[in-house]
Amino acid sequence: MHGEQHMRATGRAYAAAVFVLCALTVAMAGCGRVTPKIRPTSPAPATAAPTSVVFATTDAVRDSGLADTLKVAFQEAYPQFRLSIVGGSASKVLALGKSGQAGVLLVDLPANARALVASGEASQSKHAMLGDFVVVGPSGDPASVRSAATAAAAFKAIAAAKATFVTAGGDEALKADEALLWKASGASSKGAWHLNASAGADALQLASEKNGYTLVERATWLAAKSGLAGSAVVLQGDKALADPYDVVLMKGTANPAEATVLVNWIGGPAGQEVIGAFGVVKFGERVFNADAL
Repeated sequence: MHGEQHMRATGRAYAAAVFVLCALTVAMAGCGRVTPKIRPTSPAPATAAPTSVVFATTDAVRDSGLADTLKVAFQEAYPQFRLSIVGGSASKVLALGKSGQAGVLLVDLPANARALVASGEASQSKHAMLGDFVVVGPSGDPASVRSAATAAAAFKAIAAAKATFVTAGGDEALKADEALLWKASGASSKGAWHLNASAGADALQLASEKNGYTLVERATWLAAKSGLAGSAVVLQGDKALADPYDVVLMKGTANPAEATVLVNWIGGPAGQEVIGAFGVVKFGERVFNADAL
């Protein structure tokens, strides 16, 4: 009896020891478990802001849509750049370059542009594309301009008929070409029939209202013609109506390396392809000849 009680006591002690040992084992296992530390996520590195290049060009290039088309194509090729477009008349474009407000110019006064290189204000000025002027007048053509063999002959016919003629006074390249044509015609341009407007689009509108004629860039005509019922191109294609454009790299620009990339792109295969194709879809005809290469 005494031996049996001893055995029961021993069994209970053994069971208690096993329980304690298991509890210790579980506790130790829990203490040994390492809780992973959550490290704060580092912010993504900031993307560098695109470098801005200020590009100045004429109203005709902007109004026709070529400037925006060049901008889109250039930024697709060079997404690290952002092109800002400014401009106005040819003289304003040149002034923006001289004042340092624009690093690259696309302008149709090549002699004036190349003078900037000679004066040290520009690094380079080179031919970029060829535009042209057209004579726009009433569809009925009362001065019979369509039958003229040359632009000078057309001007002579307009003067002889004393048909209304409107000069776009704000366009220096156009005024220079027009003055040469009046001189070549041998006719006087003085008279109440000869009016003035501030810009090409205004000249087109006034000529349309007065049933008259005007000389404008093809790009200006194509951009405005949908609102000029009764007007039409009555003379085009004369070599005297050529309107060459230079692309100019100014000195003193904020980002000269990037500006150089733009100049080379406009005069290179990619830019020339954009220029040569422009207008075919939008207007049904090419606006500028890409002949820089």
